[in-house]
Amino acid sequence: MSSEGTYVADERDSLWTWYNIDGSVSMKAHYLNGERHGLAQYFGTDGSLVLEKRYDEGDVTAYRARGRDGEMSEWVQVAPEMTLVAYYPNGAKAYEEHRKNGRVEGPVREFYPDGRLLSEYIYDQGDETGPFSVYHPNGRLWQKGTYDAGSLQGVVEFFNPDGTPFLKETRRDGTLHGKYVLYKNSQPVTTFTYWSGTLID
Repeated sequence: MSSEGTYVADERDSLWTWYNIDGSVSMKAHYLNGERHGLAQYFGTDGSLVLEKRYDEGDVTAYRARGRDGEMSEWVQVAPEMTLVAYYPNGAKAYEEHRKNGRVEGPVREFYPDGRLLSEYIYDQGDETGPFSVYHPNGRLWQKGTYDAGSLQGVVEFFNPDGTPFLKETRRDGTLHGKYVLYKNSQPVTTFTYWSGTLID
């Protein structure tokens, strides 16, 4: 999923926006000195607001979520151990996360309004860790890769809605590092090489 926002001194600052595969807004969050600070809003693929969180210098302090009845809840204080679930207006599950010792732990999943899985990321003590996957509305894989302590590591692959490859890139500590290959009709058509984020070939 793509994102856009402002960097100040190489750290995220002010409003950042994330987008779904179709270009619709997935999330908006405010940052201060590289940490989430203030309001973060999560949207379903139908455009509906499903979840809001309040952050204080990187720590989430409260949330309100759309319930199965389609209504947004009142603000609730975040507990160290809890499961947070948000729903679409039609009552279908939109989002779920688990928290342990005050941090996100285990799988975080987002769903399409028809119940199909949109994405799954694994967290360890608040950091994205391990394999992740994002899916097209038809259920086919769109993106897969691996995180290590919150940073993308190794090969990240992207696929078209018909399952054919679209892009394969290599990351080191979240930065492009290695081959970057674009595909057409399942065949590589363009190849670049990056070193620590800089195009060298």
